[in-house]
Amino acid sequence: MDELANGNRTRRRVVTFGGILLVSGVLFIDLCDAVFGCGCKALWSGAAASCNVHHAAPPHCPWCVHPGWGGAVAFFSVAGMQAAAVFAPVGLARRTRIVLALAALPVVGGGVAWLQALLFGYWA
Repeated sequence: MDELANGNRTRRRVVTFGGILLVSGVLFIDLCDAVFGCGCKALWSGAAASCNVHHAAPPHCPWCVHPGWGGAVAFFSVAGMQAAAVFAPVGLARRTRIVLALAALPVVGGGVAWLQALLFGYWA
């Protein structure tokens, strides 16, 4: 019976993590604009069409200029922290795991974005 309960718990956590990643993926471009003020919009409102990366003069959004070292590093940093919150072998309620995982998007993503902006000279 323990194996069945563990299997169900694991499946629930995998589904939870997938849903959280989906939400984060959809909202990630909104975080981009929130941190960098670059003009990116929600995916259904034009996405990066209004981003300052399309302007001739800088500053240019670090995530759009450097999608690998910028946006991907930020997103996978967020996803890693979300995975830690969802799959951590500690006695947390499912609701708590979800809240912690969702909080990782603005907290971890915002922190990584801020560091990248300094590294790439966005606010220089």
